[in-house]
Amino acid sequence: GGRPETIAGLAGTGGLVAGVIAGDDGNRRAGELLAAGVPSADIPPAIGRPAEALDALPLLAAALREDGVEAPAVAGLAAVVEGRVEPEHWAVAVAQPTRARRMTAA
Repeated sequence: GGRPETIAGLAGTGGLVAGVIAGDDGNRRAGELLAAGVPSADIPPAIGRPAEALDALPLLAAALREDGVEAPAVAGLAAVVEGRVEPEHWAVAVAQPTRARRMTAA
């Protein structure tokens, strides 16, 4: 039920850009900790607030999979959040799309 213009507006793209640029954004900080190997369950207490992306990413990956949309980078990142793939393996796989497809098929 989402509207495409929402992502193009300030709430969508603007929020995404602000999150990437702002050093104190919860989702950005969560990503930094995840990349450092901190388990996703330990991240909200470490940053002192929820990080919506930790819950949303696995849901997004599942919805894409159910709709038959191939999104290996999203599926791989969801696997990192879920603790099934090490962050450095995901980073290498993103740089090598064939490897990313194999990683998410497992």
